[in-house]
Amino acid sequence: MNPYEELTNAYYAPGRGPQDTWVSPPTRSWKGPIAVTAVAVAMLGFGAAYGVNEFAKRQVCDAVAASTPAKTVTATPAVQATRTTSAAGAASTGLQSTEQLRAEIDATRRHAALLVIDSDLRDAVNGLANNVESALKLGEEIKIASAGERTEYTKSLVGVAQDMDGHWRAAQRACGQPETGLLPS
Repeated sequence: MNPYEELTNAYYAPGRGPQDTWVSPPTRSWKGPIAVTAVAVAMLGFGAAYGVNEFAKRQVCDAVAASTPAKTVTATPAVQATRTTSAAGAASTGLQSTEQLRAEIDATRRHAALLVIDSDLRDAVNGLANNVESALKLGEEIKIASAGERTEYTKSLVGVAQDMDGHWRAAQRACGQPETGLLPS
C-alpha cells in the first residue's frame, strides 16, 4: 500500500474531519469580570455616599431641632448634653467669642460638605453659615462705625437676620420639621 494513502485514509477516518484539529480552545471574555467589578464599585460608592449623607443629615437636623427657639425638643442624649453645656457656657461667659463662632462655622461647613445627596439641606446649611459670617463681619464694623453709619449697619443686620430666618426655615423643611423659623411671625 502506498504510504501516502495510509496517511490520508487515517486522517479522513470516519468521525474525524479536517476541522477538528484546527479548532482553537475556547477563550474567556474579559468584559464580564470588568462589568461586574464596575457595578460593585458603583454600588459601594453609592452606599458610602448614602451613609455619609445620612450621618451628616442626622447631625444637622438634631442641631436644628435642638436650637430652634421656643420649642421643647426631645433629642438624643448627646444633643441634650451639648445643649446643656452650651447653655451653661453661655450663661457663665456671656456671648461666645468670635473664634468659637468661626470654629462652629467651619464645623457647620464640614457637615454641609458631607451632605452629598440632600442638596436642599446642604444649601440651607451653607446659607446659614454665610449669614453668620456676614453678621460677625457687620458686628465688627459696627464697633468702629460712627453713630450715623450705625443706622445703615443696623438695616444691613436686619436683612441678614431675615436671610438667616429663610435659611433656617429651609433647613427645617429639609429635615422634615415644622417651619417655625428664627424670627417671631
